[in-house]
Amino acid sequence: MRPNHALQRSASARALPSRWWPCASIALLLLLLACGCGRKAKEDAASLDAALTNSRINRIEFVDEEKEKTNVFTGERAVAVLQLFSATNRVVRRTSAWRKNYSASQVLFFADTNYLFWLRYVPEYDALSIGQYYFAPKGTNELRSFFE
Repeated sequence: MRPNHALQRSASARALPSRWWPCASIALLLLLLACGCGRKAKEDAASLDAALTNSRINRIEFVDEEKEKTNVFTGERAVAVLQLFSATNRVVRRTSAWRKNYSASQVLFFADTNYLFWLRYVPEYDALSIGQYYFAPKGTNELRSFFE
């Protein structure tokens, strides 16, 4: 009895979706992850705006743990930094999910002696981040200078 090639072909055609399922599911997962990260970045930007406008920030510390150095801005200098970080004076920095290299530098915000929130400095992008939102002040090419 001769083999029925039509049956063999139909069996392999049915197996085709199961072979491609892992690739399709990974592609769908990456797409959903990319959409979710964009939404999270917008939420993080909104929380930063709320913290900058609703808090009575009067002291900002730029901490570089690698060099064990802290620069403290108070009074008019703190107000100038807050204006620099305001929503109308920020530009979004695009990042790659594969190349995030965080340093030990941070920006801490205080109201008197009460700690409020912090931003992380990412030297690879010369940007500050809060959650998934990466930004830099307009007209400033070197955020590193705040830490020196």
